[in-house]
Amino acid sequence: MELKYILILLIGLGVVSLVSCAHDNAPSNRPPTLTVDSVVGVTRTSAILAGTLYIPERSRVDFCRFCYGTSPESIVSVDCPVKQGVVYARLEGLRPGTTYLYYLEAGTEAQRVMSDSRAFRTLPNEVPTLGRVTIDAQGPFSAMLRCRVLEDGGEVLTHTGFEYVLNGEEETVRVEMVDSCLATRIGGLVPHAVYTVRAFAENAVGRAYSESLTLTTSDAFVWQQPGDLVVLVEDAEKYKVETMTLAGPLDGADLRLLRDMAGRDAEGRQTAGRLARLDMTDSRIVEGGLSYDGSHYTEADVVGNGLFKHCLSLQEVHLPSGAKRMDTDAFTGCHALRRLMIPESLCTLVPSADCPSLTEIEVSAANPELSSLQGVLYDKEGTSLLWFPLGKDDAELELSPTLVRLGDYALQGCRIQSVQLPSSVRELGIGVFHNAKSLKQVTLSEGVVRVPTALFQGCDSLRTVTLGKNTEYVGESCFDGCTALSELRVEAAVPPVCTEVSFLGAGEVYTRCILCVPATSVVTYRSHAVWGKFKYVKRIEN
Repeated sequence: MELKYILILLIGLGVVSLVSCAHDNAPSNRPPTLTVDSVVGVTRTSAILAGTLYIPERSRVDFCRFCYGTSPESIVSVDCPVKQGVVYARLEGLRPGTTYLYYLEAGTEAQRVMSDSRAFRTLPNEVPTLGRVTIDAQGPFSAMLRCRVLEDGGEVLTHTGFEYVLNGEEETVRVEMVDSCLATRIGGLVPHAVYTVRAFAENAVGRAYSESLTLTTSDAFVWQQPGDLVVLVEDAEKYKVETMTLAGPLDGADLRLLRDMAGRDAEGRQTAGRLARLDMTDSRIVEGGLSYDGSHYTEADVVGNGLFKHCLSLQEVHLPSGAKRMDTDAFTGCHALRRLMIPESLCTLVPSADCPSLTEIEVSAANPELSSLQGVLYDKEGTSLLWFPLGKDDAELELSPTLVRLGDYALQGCRIQSVQLPSSVRELGIGVFHNAKSLKQVTLSEGVVRVPTALFQGCDSLRTVTLGKNTEYVGESCFDGCTALSELRVEAAVPPVCTEVSFLGAGEVYTRCILCVPATSVVTYRSHAVWGKFKYVKRIEN
């Protein structure tokens, strides 16, 4: 009997031992728990997937990724980071207006777990979105319009342009663009009339319109053939006109008349003309006709040499919309000229001297080469200053730190007293400060290597000039007329190349002016053929 109980006990212990061993050998890598959240940030082509990943204790996960596709057969995956149990992935390059399936999977090579599958839909493509229509330039028979396409709606633009209608009429005129740049000139307008204008843009989804703009045209002198302006303006009236808006071709005879009306005849004599505001936006300068000033003839689309020279009545001028070039002295001596409007077509000009009232030079926003800032003319990028109006009477010139160049005669005759060029300036044009009678002190930047011809010519109040340490050359007639120059500071260790012509016309400059040079270069300067002529040489100590 006792043996029987002993056998039962042993069998029981064996079973317990087997169970215990089985428990000890149980798998320790339990599967993770996955959930997916709703999609956020859905656009036409992107979305953000998010979810959670719970990994049991003593378990591991070798990978975690979101799987997505438009059907079970097109599923692709993207690995995603895990941060404190949160997983996410940003999807790009999705198709607009499309439904996508997605789920989260994680695990090891031997064990993979998937969440439930969910779906989201990307936003569909839309019609384009347009900004507001603006008017860059306007005349009695045309206007330069501009409008930005703010959003293409996700589709390629197929048609863009403008529509306009004369108020009270039913027929709408449509002007389509050859490309997606919404900037054009509309023509054929009626003088002294009101139009409603709007821009349009179209893609595969549909057409969208901008807000409507009201455009009012002005009255104007209108003609068809060159020389006809002379017929339209009677002699008895020509000295009474103060404001003119022109629409027609201008030859030499027409321009001779305009000069006469603005205060100067073809022989250069002053007249009783009172023409102050001249809008030539819708006119065009053509070849032919008489000489407009007795010696110069017109060229097509050129504001010619001396065209309005000494026309004392002119106060505001809008140049023709097709003008491509403005030559020397076009407005020289126009003492009353305050405002000059430059069209989108004009890309080359020479600044006019002796315009003491000029404070504002404006450039069409559509001009590809020129721009204006606070009435000052620059190139399109704003790195080159081309024309500083004389009417600006700033005592000290403040220039942009991004400025690279001052163009030929850019500040001629300016009223500025002091100039310190920023280190970014590397190039100076001919005669930049020509005849600047108020200029007293100038410091050139270290970036300037060549001091050009006639840089300070006629600056008879100039007292102090500093040339940077990288100066290598001083041009001819640079200091011509600088009879007040008392200190010339040259920071270059090697004497810049120059000739006596550089100081020609500067009076007793060699005996009157103190030359300041680096202390280590005094002997070199004294032995130079030109710099050695200065009687007084002062050391520049570091």
